Amino acid sequence: MAEDQDKRKYLRIDATYVVSYCAKKVSPYYNISQTRNISQGGAVFTTNKVFSKGMILTMTMKFPFLIGKKIEVQAQVMDSKKLGGDIYNTRVKFLDLDPEVFKKFGEFIKQNKDAKSE
Repeated sequence: MAEDQDKRKYLRIDATYVVSYCAKKVSPYYNISQTRNISQGGAVFTTNKVFSKGMILTMTMKFPFLIGKKIEVQAQVMDSKKLGGDIYNTRVKFLDLDPEVFKKFGEFIKQNKDAKSE
């Protein structure tokens, strides 16, 4: 895992956060899921269908460092693989994360990564 982390642009933590998502320009209906891991640059979460690489999803998320607020972000599908049954592991890259949220998110991830290392 440390070797994989070295190749990544941003620190990643294993974390479970509720996420609502829909395929932009395909469906106005949101599905609810949860993240498996997350970074400032993107996330891995489970979905109930496979998404093609490059598809744009609209995602809404809520994090502990944004008390009482949700963020909406566009995300590009990088990969979507079947886990079993109708469950897929979908990896996305955030496209338009607000700069202030990006900064706070980085600080939050670093604090959580450091806390798990101790």
